[in-house]
Amino acid sequence: DLCRKSFSAQDHSFSWDFGGWTAHQVTWELDQLQINGEPVTVPMVAVKSDKTVTETTTLSTGTKITISVTSNRGDNGSSATRRYRMDVENCYENLTVSATWSVIITRSWYSST
Repeated sequence: DLCRKSFSAQDHSFSWDFGGWTAHQVTWELDQLQINGEPVTVPMVAVKSDKTVTETTTLSTGTKITISVTSNRGDNGSSATRRYRMDVENCYENLTVSATWSVIITRSWYSST
């Protein structure tokens, strides 16, 4: 399952792991996220990076959302993947998650002379 969920009721927190994949010369990356209609900051990481990039957003209700992104250091359009982890803390409400994915298309153009 590409969207693995690991939910725990302990301490009103949970984590959700999901991925951005490459298929048919198209690499998908998460670029916008909203929870209960509020924007959540999504960090960007270069596909060649070996770093994990993290951003934290606190919703108006006090729910704390932390997004972490790691790359496999692959190539856009062929082998790139990004792993996303959403950690939710201090959550005492139902959550509705909305996301927008961007497509990175890699094409090679050749000219004959």
